[in-house]
Amino acid sequence: MDAVKRMTLWLSCVYPAPFPVRVRWTKDCSPEHLGECVPRPDKGYFDIRLRPGLGFEIAIETLIHEWAHARTLPGRVEGEHAHSPRFWLDVGEIQRGWEERGCVVAKRIWLPR
Repeated sequence: MDAVKRMTLWLSCVYPAPFPVRVRWTKDCSPEHLGECVPRPDKGYFDIRLRPGLGFEIAIETLIHEWAHARTLPGRVEGEHAHSPRFWLDVGEIQRGWEERGCVVAKRIWLPR
């Protein structure tokens, strides 16, 4: 299992989203983004797309950012910006948890031996 899959498992256990989240590497992202979170209400899940070729640190930051979208978009009120204060609080909480508990395991798996 690669590091993104392990981190996705860690995120889903420690910071669950209200719907299932699928994470994948794909060039099907908007050109101006490193990743994106696309709600798929017809399928009942969120699709997080990461741009291939991201380095470890950027991939982690992007996944945390997009995961926070998956957690906060369902409760967003009409007119609320996707990068609301609630969203940034969630990003901070996930980053803090990652730095305190998650990063050691994923780095061991991610980095080549």
